[in-house]
Amino acid sequence: MKKPAVKSLGRSGVLLSSAALASRLLGWVRITVLIAIFGTTGQLDPLLAAFRLPDIVFGLVAAGSFSTVLVPALAGLHARGEVQRARALFASFFLLIGSVLLLLFLLAFAASDRFSEVVFAGMSIASRAEARDLSRILLFSTSLLALSSIGAAAAAAADRFVATAANGIIYNLGTIAGALIGGVAAGGFGAAVGTATGALLVFALSLRALATSPFRPSAPNLRDPMIPQLIRSLAPRIASALSVQVLFAYFIGVAAGLGPGSITLWSYAFTLLQVPLALVSSAMATAILPRASRMAAQANLSALAGITRESIGVIATIYAPMIWVGIVLAPQLVGLATGISSSAETVGQMAGLLSILLLGLCGHGVTALLMRIFYSLGDTVRPTLSDLAYDVLGVAIAALLVPKYGLAALAGALSASAWAQAALLSWQVRRRVPQLRWWDLFGQQLAPLLLALPAACAAYLLIAELDNLGVSPVTDLVRLVAGGSAAVAVYLVALFAIQPPASTPLAVALFKAVPVMRRLVRLGGARSRWSADA
Repeated sequence: MKKPAVKSLGRSGVLLSSAALASRLLGWVRITVLIAIFGTTGQLDPLLAAFRLPDIVFGLVAAGSFSTVLVPALAGLHARGEVQRARALFASFFLLIGSVLLLLFLLAFAASDRFSEVVFAGMSIASRAEARDLSRILLFSTSLLALSSIGAAAAAAADRFVATAANGIIYNLGTIAGALIGGVAAGGFGAAVGTATGALLVFALSLRALATSPFRPSAPNLRDPMIPQLIRSLAPRIASALSVQVLFAYFIGVAAGLGPGSITLWSYAFTLLQVPLALVSSAMATAILPRASRMAAQANLSALAGITRESIGVIATIYAPMIWVGIVLAPQLVGLATGISSSAETVGQMAGLLSILLLGLCGHGVTALLMRIFYSLGDTVRPTLSDLAYDVLGVAIAALLVPKYGLAALAGALSASAWAQAALLSWQVRRRVPQLRWWDLFGQQLAPLLLALPAACAAYLLIAELDNLGVSPVTDLVRLVAGGSAAVAVYLVALFAIQPPASTPLAVALFKAVPVMRRLVRLGGARSRWSADA
């Protein structure tokens, strides 16, 4: 008999995974549409650069971390029956963050000109001016998204993830619509206005989700002793989020100095990396936080270790083939995604960057998960310090290698830093949750990574046999489908044959939610626990 918490977590994970995948796919569609309209020669660079200042403002209020602060606090009050206090706490938090956002918006708007001159010094004067004007429009969007994330966090505290799931989808659709309507004539301004419109719709959705949650705001109580606690908890996250956004701004600034179109190439490869991250680790980390917070509040470290162990197993099992097979199929994938021939130099550059970025996929995934475990334990210092280490190492590697290797050095810096951060957090989490073993944290990643290598070899050999088909979108699709299918078949056979460590109740719940996978297991007659529990 399955535990209700595991089944509920599986459903939440599937919802968030599906929505996150849709959002990331739309993110890919967004930048693909932009490339189709503006090309890769540098015309798109000002728009992509313009996001840096708004993202820094987003980091200054740690808007992406509101859920990690509010969810444990609101869920705890709700569990103790203090619903009215939870509503007042939410209203107070919203009022404080809204006031800070207004101030930051005004300051950033005034500083946007100087920011563009300093950070994007490698761009032309006209491009810097365009980036400045676009960033001012995007500042409005960022402020609305930050406020929206507060409402979505309150809904998530009640295990209602619809607002969280839909926000990214609506936001990306706004950008795509604006770019298509504005076209080349509007430049980046069409996409920027569309982004602002999408942010308005996201804000309206978050208000709707908030109105139907148990945490509808009441009169704020700024004297509640939990307010200073929330602010203190948020402070390390501000340092963490800000440092990451500064790192990304540094990378964009470096790319700007590597020639026209470099920002576009880098941004496209980085966007493709976000698809698997959102599909698995980000969605799972969001879904696991309320459960982990309750386990931590009850001092049930054994259960916390169990859910951590299972989640890492699922992440590694899914990401392993994505890494090796993704590297093999990168030219075809990028060629089809952009509509450009896979033999083109631009596609080769993007595929090379994507291949290097994929090497850090497991590191990024484990880091996202372990950070939520620390947040559930009320520890924000260690995740922040790990983010700072990630940023410092990334800048150091990039500064050392960019003069020789260019954009490839930026990708390598991110991947190496991701693994270093995952190792650091793994070492620290064992000190907080001694029930976790080193195998739980690293061994579960090693086995799937080794099993995925034969799958990648199968894909490579099959693609090599299809070389005589020539190069066209149709033949790229044939290679991608044939190579991917062969790799999946080989990986599934190896995976189910040895009954991997990820065959646990959580993995079963997530796995069984995908009908196609259930059919594959039944057709293969797999005798693992995954099929036995089906």
